[in-house]
Amino acid sequence: MEKYTKIERRILMCLECGHWYEAGTLCGNCYQKVKRETAEQMAKMGDDLTYNSPLSEVVVRYEGEEVRETESGKYVVEMKKEKPQWFSDKLMKKAS
Repeated sequence: MEKYTKIERRILMCLECGHWYEAGTLCGNCYQKVKRETAEQMAKMGDDLTYNSPLSEVVVRYEGEEVRETESGKYVVEMKKEKPQWFSDKLMKKAS
């Protein structure tokens, strides 16, 4: 009796980037984009993140964004580039 390779039927295509991924997981390509952006934000925070973790809420402001009233009293990280298209304003709000 020969053994056959099991056909994987839980493969989906990412609607954002078009790469394939297994159902129930995140798209690896999109995850890498988010991971790189987060690493840039953390690098921008520099030693403040390593030695003096911010005691207040952190706000990320990209180039071209206006100062918001809700930013007062918060730790602001200013990025010197435009906000990525996939980075929604809803991601910056606290879940309630």
